Amino acid sequence: MTDVRSVVQAHRSNHLSLLETVRLLTALRAATDRVLHEVIAQARSENYKHSWTQIGDALGVGRTAAQKRFGSGLSEEHLDYLEYELEYAIGALHDEIKNLREEASAEGGTLTPGDAEYVDSLIKKISILENRFPSDWKQAGFDD
Repeated sequence: MTDVRSVVQAHRSNHLSLLETVRLLTALRAATDRVLHEVIAQARSENYKHSWTQIGDALGVGRTAAQKRFGSGLSEEHLDYLEYELEYAIGALHDEIKNLREEASAEGGTLTPGDAEYVDSLIKKISILENRFPSDWKQAGFDD
């Protein structure tokens, strides 16, 4: 079931339990909310330049309410996804450091100066990611 009408009809005809109905409606609401955030971000973009008053009118709320809800451009779900991606990136950097150190150890030595410098840069990126200071990302080489 991919739309509200079919979920409601299935619920009313007792084809869905109350909890199944809640799960499906929650999933539909989350999907709708993601798309709504994307569309509003596009409406605010340089290409369209719609005002918060116009967006509020379209939503049936005031300018302030629209801006408060959608002003960041990121929904809670999107923030959760970004958090997951951040954790994955940190893990990947740790894995890269571990692999470099294991390769050096297997070859009976230490890291080459170039690898040591690379590991230091990875450690710095991990520190920045863990502290989530986006203003420092360029300094750490993320925008190179």
